[in-house]
Amino acid sequence: MVLDDLKHLENWLARLDILAALPASALAELGGACRLFHVAPATTVLDAMSPREHGVFVLFEGRAAVELPERPPSRQITELAAVSSFGEFGVISGKPGSASVRSISHCKLGEIAPDVFRGVMQCQPQLPLALLQRTIRDFRSLKLDATPHLFDGRIGQDLRRQLAIWSL
Repeated sequence: MVLDDLKHLENWLARLDILAALPASALAELGGACRLFHVAPATTVLDAMSPREHGVFVLFEGRAAVELPERPPSRQITELAAVSSFGEFGVISGKPGSASVRSISHCKLGEIAPDVFRGVMQCQPQLPLALLQRTIRDFRSLKLDATPHLFDGRIGQDLRRQLAIWSL
């Protein structure tokens, strides 16, 4: 299956944990609102400091770093691999996120229009539930004491506090 062939886009989207339970009609709606693009290594895909509204990004191929833009140089907190998504919370809240995403390798990505993603969330209750379940799983898997260097500075302290609350 080749990503550049748009007729298979819904199959790629169905590989995402948060979208896997959606009906074909919802996947087709998301696929129709997905702009495909490629980026070279070391390209900022999502800038936490940008006030520009963005969509939900899907990493179809390649690897990307999630970074805290607290102070130069940015600090990588995790790595994303295909097939994964990011930017959902910014779309839901309508505000910039607290982390940036930069490509590590050549990446093929898609950006789902924010209004379409929000519309599917409202019509398909399994989507927000899957997003919440993934968030809880990710928070619970964090080992806060094993990575204290990630929580230096103001943003790190705020993140540690929020993670502790969400992990209850």
